[in-house]
Amino acid sequence: GGPVYFVGNVIYSVNGSTYKFHNWPAGIYVFHNTSVGRGGAFTSAPLWQNATMLNNLFLGADGGYSMESGSPDPRTHLDYNGWSRTNDDPQRFIKFTNDGTLSGAAEFRFGSLKEYYRSTGNGEHSLLVDPSIFAGAAYPQHGVDCEGDEVDLRLQPRAVAIDAGVFLPNITRRVTGARPDLGAYEWGV
Repeated sequence: GGPVYFVGNVIYSVNGSTYKFHNWPAGIYVFHNTSVGRGGAFTSAPLWQNATMLNNLFLGADGGYSMESGSPDPRTHLDYNGWSRTNDDPQRFIKFTNDGTLSGAAEFRFGSLKEYYRSTGNGEHSLLVDPSIFAGAAYPQHGVDCEGDEVDLRLQPRAVAIDAGVFLPNITRRVTGARPDLGAYEWGV
């Protein structure tokens, strides 16, 4: 059951899934989070439903799909997020399980955010990012530990994630530009 809220979290160097939406959770709200994992940007069993995921940064480094998950619920809404590309294969970007708006097979693969949006209606305002948007962070490496003060996940002054979000009443905190930034940190705050 839900609702379940993930708001303003900073996650770095997780080996597996940065978010674990297993056992059919419903009513999930994921807003203004920054996650940079050693695995995919967002991988989870496709057993979650009725989720809203806005203004997040999802970065991963494993070479698989950036997002490998899905939701069987047509009320699920993912937009205004920053996604990293985790490999060089133009056809392996998103693997999404049928959310009720698609017809045919249950699993769909997309090579771009544009293809993903055209087929699912999700991600219209989402964009591609990489660690260069951060003040001081790289992709984490398997087998290499780090201390929290070695990583700075605040945004660089001209990062594409600045002013790329949408205002969320009662959620979005102080905004320094025209619109909220993606991720947990608002630039300049």
